[in-house]
Amino acid sequence: MNLLAFSLINAGFLPYFGLASIPVIIYLINRQRYRRVRWAAMEFLLRAMKKNRKRLRLENLLLLIVRTLIVLLFILGMLRPVLDTGALPIAAGSARAELYVVDASYSMGLEDGGRSLLDQALDAIRRRLDKSLSPGDQVGLVVGGGFPESMFREPQTVSEQGIRVVQDTLDRVELIYEQMDINATLSLVASWIEQSGHDIPWEIHVFTDVQRRDWLTEDGAVEIGIRDALTRIDQQGSKIVVHALGPPRVRNATVTALDALSTLIAIDMPTSFQATVLNSGRETLAGLEVELSIDGEVQASKTINLEPNTSQIVAFPYVFREVG
Repeated sequence: MNLLAFSLINAGFLPYFGLASIPVIIYLINRQRYRRVRWAAMEFLLRAMKKNRKRLRLENLLLLIVRTLIVLLFILGMLRPVLDTGALPIAAGSARAELYVVDASYSMGLEDGGRSLLDQALDAIRRRLDKSLSPGDQVGLVVGGGFPESMFREPQTVSEQGIRVVQDTLDRVELIYEQMDINATLSLVASWIEQSGHDIPWEIHVFTDVQRRDWLTEDGAVEIGIRDALTRIDQQGSKIVVHALGPPRVRNATVTALDALSTLIAIDMPTSFQATVLNSGRETLAGLEVELSIDGEVQASKTINLEPNTSQIVAFPYVFREVG
């Protein structure tokens, strides 16, 4: 059962509700300020007034009510009541429910415009909380990675306290050094919606860099598990909005291995390191610069060309001059 609860911003004005009794007191005082005097010349007028007595009493009563309401509404405006939680049943259809899914996988650490994609995703969620939602709306948060996690066991109601809880949770989201498991993430989303027990359709906002390997198989088909999860979400009347982050064209190259060719590494003894570089993109990477860094300083650099979906080994000879 939903309860309609209010909080008062200026609760100090609450005692002023007693001012609403002033019009009533004035009315009662005015009734006692005159006394009846019999006057023959007024008998004719009194008989005429009796016909209009009911109308006059009604007008006086309405005037008293209006004056009292003016005082009450003025004080109520000064109190500034705010709806905290819950919603009226007749207004339930206008409420919204949004579930935010954040891709926190390693690729979201890519910086674009001086900020990582993960930071951009969290900022986008904060903007939606501030501008797109209203008191009484419902929100949820799922962090995706190798092992996706729901940050709330049940939906959070948008209110001053509810927003603060969600904001604090967003501040704790960190990059996960794993690949995004979109299959497990969407399955968790479907289960969470089914267990939320809400009649309001959920609007699911997925913030991700849309890595091809996360969504499609090697032959370009959608994973069966992803299709099943999307079907479950659709059966709940919910819809998904994918927010693609990052620049339109990114060099999708990764160092998949780094090996030392020498079994023994000592001071003043030549050795060599081999880096395996993989191009996971669909375009040829021309002029790709590969660097060897030791203790945060670049020691060597080589430029290579890498075809799509191929890897190349780059060797770097090096001699250590001091113990480290």
